[in-house]
Amino acid sequence: MKKTWHDLVLSAQEEFRFFASRKIDKMTALIVVIFVLSILDAIFTLTWIKSGLAVEVNPFLVNLIEKGDFAFLGTKILLTGLGCIFLEKSRKKSKLARIGIVAIFAVYCLLTFYHCVGALQSVHHDLLPDFVDDALLWLS
Repeated sequence: MKKTWHDLVLSAQEEFRFFASRKIDKMTALIVVIFVLSILDAIFTLTWIKSGLAVEVNPFLVNLIEKGDFAFLGTKILLTGLGCIFLEKSRKKSKLARIGIVAIFAVYCLLTFYHCVGALQSVHHDLLPDFVDDALLWLS
């Protein structure tokens, strides 16, 4: 059975209501999203580097890339995870930690948007819908 756009929207609204009804602290939710976005950043970064479209500028991470993909991804995810645990532990005690969570969230959102735009620009433009192609032209 083929799902329509309307079915997809209704499903997303139902999922949103389910998660909205849960009692999750907003700062904790932001920390979880930061962690997920950091994993996406690591995957995008490795993909860009392996395809030759980008280079890693962090000397520590360059060394890890030379040791292998798992070393790079594992270390990047581990370090971000430890940072997220630190933020979770300190968010109730420190206003600076809460400000940091929001700032890091904003940076990762912008970085993920940047990666997605880059991915769309690397796809042959005949494969993209016209509105996406127009938006990419506007962004570039």
